[in-house]
Amino acid sequence: MKKRLFALLLALGMLTTMLSGCGNQAASAPSSEKAAPASVPEAAAPSEAPASAEKAPSVTEESTLEEDAHEFAEGAGVFPIASGDETITIFDGWFPFFAAFGMESYADTLFFQEMEQRTGIKTEFRLENAETAMEKFNLMIAGGDYCDLMHDVDTNYTGGLDTAWADDVIIALNDLIDQWMPNYYNMLHSQDTFLSDLTSNQGNIYQIAILKERGSLPDYGLQIRQDWLDDLGLERPRTYDEYYDVLTAFKNQKNASAPMMLSRNGTYQGNFFASGYGVKAPPIQMGSPFYQIDGEVKYGPMEEGYKKYLTTLAKWYADGLIYKDFYTYVDSNTNPPDDLVLNNQMGLYGLNTQDIPNRYSEVVGNNPDIVVVGAYDPVENEGDTLHFSESRGASASGGYCISTHCEDPVLVARWADYIYSEEGQILSNYGVEGVTFDYNAEGEPELNDMIFNNPDGLPEQLAITKYTTFTLVGVQDDYRQYVRFTDAQWEAARDIWPLGDDAYVIPTGVQMTSEENTTYANAYNDIGTYVGQYTLQAIMGDVDIDATWDEYVAAIEAMNIATCIQQQQSALDRYYAA
Repeated sequence: MKKRLFALLLALGMLTTMLSGCGNQAASAPSSEKAAPASVPEAAAPSEAPASAEKAPSVTEESTLEEDAHEFAEGAGVFPIASGDETITIFDGWFPFFAAFGMESYADTLFFQEMEQRTGIKTEFRLENAETAMEKFNLMIAGGDYCDLMHDVDTNYTGGLDTAWADDVIIALNDLIDQWMPNYYNMLHSQDTFLSDLTSNQGNIYQIAILKERGSLPDYGLQIRQDWLDDLGLERPRTYDEYYDVLTAFKNQKNASAPMMLSRNGTYQGNFFASGYGVKAPPIQMGSPFYQIDGEVKYGPMEEGYKKYLTTLAKWYADGLIYKDFYTYVDSNTNPPDDLVLNNQMGLYGLNTQDIPNRYSEVVGNNPDIVVVGAYDPVENEGDTLHFSESRGASASGGYCISTHCEDPVLVARWADYIYSEEGQILSNYGVEGVTFDYNAEGEPELNDMIFNNPDGLPEQLAITKYTTFTLVGVQDDYRQYVRFTDAQWEAARDIWPLGDDAYVIPTGVQMTSEENTTYANAYNDIGTYVGQYTLQAIMGDVDIDATWDEYVAAIEAMNIATCIQQQQSALDRYYAA
């Protein structure tokens, strides 16, 4: 690659999350919309791990993982590795609708076929329906029949990665990275946060992870009808008061029945309107509703800023500025109807980045007079700082773990290492030159008509999935999202959505211990449900916020929120101490 394009990296956004189920390590707080880890059947540890799967030692003072440079084992980073008679087995979730597009397995993708050619190693998938993958994973572990590589162990295994390692389910990768994975090693050391995100409380690295750097596209943002603003002589709103005036104008002068849509795949858009009051709000968008101020953990839904947030949205709803049936899309994978945009009924809504060049463009393509651009998260006063943003900096998460039943961890590690080479990054993000991409005059890869005008009629993101990879693992590049943006859409994604200093965000690498995670989950499950119910009732005017607020906070306290905060605080303190 002539230029280091991969200095800027990004997850595939919402579709990638849906497809691969990527998650943070055990520190992730369960939302009110997902079952808490405690509800997952306890995975039984294998009675005996094979001799070849002895635990790798933790990072020590002698470990070269902490050095800037060192020598790798002979043959490390050299490909092909084998002659084609070696096979790696992989456990992962699967979405059956892929079959309608000619995909029976991830092994059918161009990416994995090409990986076989370049490394000399075949891949064989054990795929389970994504909706039941966690259950099937735990059954697999209980039965002792592990694949070589297993996806989403961090979210599927009760107690998280350290527990899975202690139970002899997965191995630590420290020595493998140190000796056999020069490309992965170099990528981990290219950003300060990668090692901190992936290194566990036990000092181990377990995941062949998804890597992304700051500067890339955020996953979500508000979209607003710029053509309506122009017609009405209005600027894009910045404050809550300005938003109220704009939405009122949409309702009264554009006859919009849905000036603003609050829900989409759950009510995560609510967080757009909570952050300006200095709090995080469930349902979850930017991590959990926990955050920190100067190292002290806070729970957003019981802070005064959350009361302001509810009061604001309740007034907007009462005044007809929020789509009256938004609640029908809460806890649902169904999106609000595109007809609300096409029929000039909706003026403001949240959209994930993936939808801009794909789903959104198809909608607007039917009505070229519609112009939708990015909108700001509102603040109370002009010039106020947002302490949360949609671009949370460099991070590493998710990916594959090598099981203790893997007969040749070195072979698997060397295979995975190819994905982090420059050639592997191009393959995973763009596919094969002349098939799915071509180099432009500047020497940069550009996806071609196999993706954007697919001969089988596949939508762009499915074409990317079939012919490149949806990035189960590796370095993620945001070009695939940039390429179809208009200038206005690019402005939104690049300049507007990431606004915020992230001062209140709990770092990605903060991890609770297994014991803390269990205690936390047991306490938080009921709290999350209660907060979600109260939030909807408050916004829709079913409860008087002023009259019930103290009772609501007292109920959260009675459900032992203090324990949840303490578990988060202990994990944060360890992170900063390290």
